[in-house]
Amino acid sequence: MPERTDFIRKRLAAAQSEMDSVFAQAEGHWETPVYADGAAWNVRQVAIHLADAERGLFGQMQSIVETGVSTVPDD
Repeated sequence: MPERTDFIRKRLAAAQSEMDSVFAQAEGHWETPVYADGAAWNVRQVAIHLADAERGLFGQMQSIVETGVSTVPDD
C-alpha cells in the first residue's frame, strides 16, 4: 500500500476512534447545551451537524478526485 494511502487510513481510523469515545461520553447527555453563538445547541444537535457536514465533505472529496475541481464556491 502506498505510504500516503496508509497514512490517510491510519488518520481516519484514529479520528473514528476519537469520535467513538466522544459519543460514548455523550450517552445520557444528548440534550445538554454545549454551544451557544446565538441559538443554543445541545449534544444531539452537534452530532447531527457533524454527520451532515461529513456527508457534504465526502461529496466535495469525491468531486475533487473525479474531476480535479472543487465545487466549493469562492467567498
